[in-house]
Amino acid sequence: MDSKELGDVMFALKYCFEFYGKRLDKQQEQVWKSIIRNNSYNALQWQAVLKQYFQIGKFAPKPPEILELLTIEAERTKGKVTTDSQPIVTNCPEDISSAWRYWIPRFWGEALPFQSEESEVSTEQAEEWLYTVNREAKRTKNPDAIPENYKIEDIWNGRNPQRQGTGQPASIARHEDPPVHLRPSIESPEHTAPGYI
Repeated sequence: MDSKELGDVMFALKYCFEFYGKRLDKQQEQVWKSIIRNNSYNALQWQAVLKQYFQIGKFAPKPPEILELLTIEAERTKGKVTTDSQPIVTNCPEDISSAWRYWIPRFWGEALPFQSEESEVSTEQAEEWLYTVNREAKRTKNPDAIPENYKIEDIWNGRNPQRQGTGQPASIARHEDPPVHLRPSIESPEHTAPGYI
């Protein structure tokens, strides 16, 4: 199960808990995530069983109750091919989704829920994604999505920060230094990163 699928299951689980007037605390979330990851059931099965639980549950679900329902459902549908379950489809391109998943925790200082593992991202990739989220926030008229110190001046002031023919942000195409917030040391006033508000 990948992090998106885990996120979908955790969202359904939190919704279920809220229905019963309960909230998952951090410790409970970690236990549930461990249980969800460490079994043979897929995200669609988990979501289907959580929907079923509303019909039979009197209180917020406990792991043994949901695991029992999963086992019963797996036995019931053993050998059957389900045609009614559709894969979850998103209309967001993967590169834009990856860019937002990378930058949101850095913008706001909190990890995204449901995103467990963090992969290594090069400075060039991080900067390209920063351009992507700035362009998307501008395109969707959502300037508050990007904190002021991460806004790219060329994008927000209407200039095109792309170098002609490369399709990459100008600073990436020219291999310039990364922006201030990506540099490992505190920057001195004489070495500012041009193009950032």
